Amino acid sequence: MKYPDFKTALFLICSLNSALSAQDLHIYFNAAPDNGKNLVYVLNGDTLTHPKVRSGSQIFFHVDNFNNYLFRLEVGSNREEIDYGDQTSSVADLMGASSAAFIPAELPIDGIDGLNPFPGFNLTGIRNAFRTEGNLKGYAYADNIKRIETGIAEIETIGDRVSAIEEEVTEILQSKTLIELARADLEAVMHHPGWKPAEIKKLAGKYMKQVFNTDNPNDIDAKTILKRSRIKNRLREKMRMLCENRKAFAYQSGQLTEEAAVLDNIPVKDKKLFEVSESLSGLLDDIPGLADHLDREVAGLDSLAEEAEDLDMTALIQLQRNVEGILKNNFSYTYRTVAEGDFTRISASLTPRASTDPEGDRVQLAQVRVPVYGGFRVNASVGVSFARYLNQPRRYFIQDGSIRAENEDQFSPVLTSFFHFYWQRSGNLSFGGSFGMGLPLVGAGERQSACFFLGPTIFLGRKERLALTAGVMGGRVERPANGLRPGDTLDVGEGVLPTHNPYEAGFFLGISFNMFGEGK
Repeated sequence: MKYPDFKTALFLICSLNSALSAQDLHIYFNAAPDNGKNLVYVLNGDTLTHPKVRSGSQIFFHVDNFNNYLFRLEVGSNREEIDYGDQTSSVADLMGASSAAFIPAELPIDGIDGLNPFPGFNLTGIRNAFRTEGNLKGYAYADNIKRIETGIAEIETIGDRVSAIEEEVTEILQSKTLIELARADLEAVMHHPGWKPAEIKKLAGKYMKQVFNTDNPNDIDAKTILKRSRIKNRLREKMRMLCENRKAFAYQSGQLTEEAAVLDNIPVKDKKLFEVSESLSGLLDDIPGLADHLDREVAGLDSLAEEAEDLDMTALIQLQRNVEGILKNNFSYTYRTVAEGDFTRISASLTPRASTDPEGDRVQLAQVRVPVYGGFRVNASVGVSFARYLNQPRRYFIQDGSIRAENEDQFSPVLTSFFHFYWQRSGNLSFGGSFGMGLPLVGAGERQSACFFLGPTIFLGRKERLALTAGVMGGRVERPANGLRPGDTLDVGEGVLPTHNPYEAGFFLGISFNMFGEGK
């Protein structure tokens, strides 16, 4: 016969140990449920309604969506041997019932003195002209029209860039006010019971985008903070970009002016060319005013850059830490304990951090009781056993000078007390062994002596209340003494037949009620 090698045996042992140990129960409690379901049990990836856990396994109690800036969470556990019934409560009223939370006002993105929004062009007429021109293939002045269209597109792009620069400048100038608002706003909502953790994180992300121009807190480093704090440098960079666009605007305006001159020198214009020429003329009439506007923007931005003050680095760093802390805060807590006893009870409560009376202000968050099975158990039961000896019990007497005997009952009822020892299982059946002692249920005039029982036991029911035991037993029976036997002649006169009561073996079947076992 070929036996498995050492590596194979070790692998099988490790696999069996892993299968037996992978019984950890995870309990997820949502302190601020949106759908009313705040308690979920997960075992080996399966969601359970009535959980059980093996004795010695780990229980992980996860509390999610609780505001750890506002509350202090206390979690504890204890083993139970007595069934007190499930008790659960919610903190929904505490988390939801509150006055209206502070809602920050949207920051205005309007113009600032010296920097007004770029007015743009009125291009409706020339666009209509291009829509009516149709297919330019083979048209004598197609190249002129295409160059005009390209120039207009470039000027539109310049206008978009200038508008974007104006918005960025407005945000830069409002940075100080924004930082102060963000710090005060976040501090208020962090300690307000009406705000859920998801809402707090959303607000922190909004401020991070507005102040630091990023959606990832890991992108904010010392270099980023230093750059964002230097208002003068940022304004001068925007002024440089505005000057470049002013030059590009001047160039494209010049190109369009040249194209307009070409069209004017054409002596006879068809309808299509006439419409384009008229529309371009109206556009060029707006160019001097737009150029003056850009010049005033450059001058105003230069003045703003000279007068601006850099931001307070300390305030900016503090805001960055607050925002990053909120975004990386999972607003949860995990408690670990080991399953023991018949039940493991886990209790969680919340106490306001600012409370002056922690005991009086403590709010019961949840009480979870988890049934525990498995492990070596010892308990006791009381019942009735029906015993039968291997050798028939008999009653002995003397009749006509000889010893006579007659059979007694084949089965004897015995009041029995059992001590059980077994490994508890998760189902409705458990198997173990029992040792018992009992007294025969006979009349008061009969001799009584203790009987002893030993055998396997089947425990029935979810609470293991009923025990069925069978096995061997031993008890005293009456037998003739001094080697006498039935049929022997004996003259005892007025004496008594000499007997003794040795222990003899037999077998039994018992049913008993488990008084101390608490099941699942």
